[in-house]
Amino acid sequence: MKSLINSLIIFVLFTCIATTKSQTSSVLHSPPNNKKVETMKQPNQCKNEEAIGRIRATPVGDSFSFTIIGDTAPYASQEYDSVFSGLMAQMEQLEPKPAFMAALGDFAGGGSAQQYDHYQTLVSKLSIPNITAIGNHDRDDLSGWQTYRNIRGPLNYEFAFGNTRFIVLKCHWGNRINPNEKQTQDIDGLTETELEFLEDCLQRNTHEVKVIMMHSPPSFNNRFAGRIGDGFPDLESDFLALVDKYDVNLVLAAHVICYDRYEYNGTTFVTSAGGGYELDGEFENPPYDGHFHHFVEITIDQSTGAFTGRVIKHGDGTTSLSGFSF
Repeated sequence: MKSLINSLIIFVLFTCIATTKSQTSSVLHSPPNNKKVETMKQPNQCKNEEAIGRIRATPVGDSFSFTIIGDTAPYASQEYDSVFSGLMAQMEQLEPKPAFMAALGDFAGGGSAQQYDHYQTLVSKLSIPNITAIGNHDRDDLSGWQTYRNIRGPLNYEFAFGNTRFIVLKCHWGNRINPNEKQTQDIDGLTETELEFLEDCLQRNTHEVKVIMMHSPPSFNNRFAGRIGDGFPDLESDFLALVDKYDVNLVLAAHVICYDRYEYNGTTFVTSAGGGYELDGEFENPPYDGHFHHFVEITIDQSTGAFTGRVIKHGDGTTSLSGFSF
């Protein structure tokens, strides 16, 4: 009888160990140099991975388009939600349909789980996939970074579609090398972690077109002085050196409440942060800048790698804003 009980105990322990080992987690994208991998608790739990799966299942054709929008809700506001919802309704009218929408940060102002859920409720009516980059207000709550990981996925990630490699970075005021640890001074922009991730992605890249998406744009000698928000200074020169070295085609950002386009050493930098937040005055200064609620549609040709862009203003349906196309 004693030997039978011992055998049963051994069997139960073996079964528990085997079961624990079988409960593996899915990985969105691996960071460079075999560093710690950000994982999900369950398959398809993270919204960005769900969206990327849908994007990859979309036929590419001769070309594809996608939309970018920024600063839809740095703070909770029904007014901001109304503008954002209106702009998404305009996206729904676009033909052909964009492959996805990218919300470039400050979409869940406050950074609580409730605000992330609220964003998900707003975009649930959108028929195209949506991906996100984290912004400074998306982590206002002390648990904001971890909430983003739990709901949206890794803070830095990459994916490919057609002839294009997309790289999404954690770049915002109040950044930290390790968001889980306290430090004496927050970083305004990128950390070494993001630069290492970016260079690893670019070194491995085999796609013709390279697109970087993040919340804050580079400072470019205080280009955005006098506006709501500004460009990032920390590690700016290191970032621009990588952009130049690897011939990045597009850098897309938000944070500064405006529309702005700037050419730098053959790379096009677009800032689009008119997705909902209130404007400090409204003006149009084509072809490069203005203050108005809007989103940008970008189209990439699959045979040549050439890209075009058009700015669509809130309330204008699918009509391009005159003088701003590129």
